[in-house]
Amino acid sequence: MEQYISVGEVCKLTGLSVGSLRYYEKLGILKPAHINENTNYRYYAHRQLFLLDFISICVDMDIPLKEFKGHFDENGSLNLETILDKGIEIAKLKQKKVKHQLNLMESMAIHLEETENIIKSTNVYSKTLKKRHFIYIDFPFSSFRLGDYEKLRSELIQKQQILFSTSTSVEEGILFRKVCKNEIKGYLFLEVGKSVKNVTISVPSGVFSSFVTNRFTENFQEIKDSTTSFTVCRFINQKIYSDTDMNIEIQREISD
Repeated sequence: MEQYISVGEVCKLTGLSVGSLRYYEKLGILKPAHINENTNYRYYAHRQLFLLDFISICVDMDIPLKEFKGHFDENGSLNLETILDKGIEIAKLKQKKVKHQLNLMESMAIHLEETENIIKSTNVYSKTLKKRHFIYIDFPFSSFRLGDYEKLRSELIQKQQILFSTSTSVEEGILFRKVCKNEIKGYLFLEVGKSVKNVTISVPSGVFSSFVTNRFTENFQEIKDSTTSFTVCRFINQKIYSDTDMNIEIQREISD
């Protein structure tokens, strides 16, 4: 005769709550192996512990338990293989997302560490920078207002999400580009990892004369007009975050 396990013992062995067991029973994915007719106490078989572990993994992987109903055959047996296939697919997507988030956090840490080194500087300094690629949106800078920036930034993030399957970037700001002798164009930008034709602007590697300012709005016209080729106005953040402090690093390409 098979030995049964009480609900309390199952909860101790699996870490599940009584409510979870009742919910699984209600869904029809795990019914007690035995119900005492006199006391209505529920009991489970040792072999069902495997299925409970399986269900717990599915819960952790955000596989909807209600979808289990579609994996029962005509005999009422549950096809674990098809559920596993779905779980592996979800796990790979999660792994990709976690990897992206980890890379983003590491980029943020580098950004903050660099900011600490330059934020206290009151002098102009030179930076040798590698080639960078920016996804961009035209910025009508004839009358600069931060409200315009936030609105256009939302549009730019949506564009990035569609084209690059991500909506996050550590490096962002305003880019001025001198396209001819008397014409300078402005763009909002988010830095991305690769160049895409007709989608990104590439700022070549080189030496950039740089300084940090918290008076960007007041000096906006002067910064724009002094552009010789590219001027990158990079929004920077500090380790101690404040909504009131807005520091921008101005990187002006030094012409040969």
